[in-house]
Amino acid sequence: MEDEVLAGLRARIQNTRWPEAAPGAPWDYVDNRWLAAELSLTDAVTVPTAVAVFAHQFIDDGAPSREWAERLYDIRRWTPMPSGGHFPSAEQPDLLGRDIAAFFNDLGPAGQHAMTGC
Repeated sequence: MEDEVLAGLRARIQNTRWPEAAPGAPWDYVDNRWLAAELSLTDAVTVPTAVAVFAHQFIDDGAPSREWAERLYDIRRWTPMPSGGHFPSAEQPDLLGRDIAAFFNDLGPAGQHAMTGC
């Protein structure tokens, strides 16, 4: 199974037209870390937010700080994952899927409505 996933990712990467080569391509990656809007100490994102921490990468760049995230976001669920890294939907799809479903379930009827679209 892992070989099939890696082969699929490799094919997708090889067939992707990178933004530098094709501006306006359907998939444009923009690194917003350096272009972010300036925030004041009173700014906050009030949308319920879940964080799944997949910090098991080849290069350990550390895990995000929950304390820092809670200063800006309405963190309702914080899940440190036992495995998986930069591509969690490919590396640990079951863990990610269960965590997303649990997040919406924890939100109650509004979250369940968002999951089913009904």
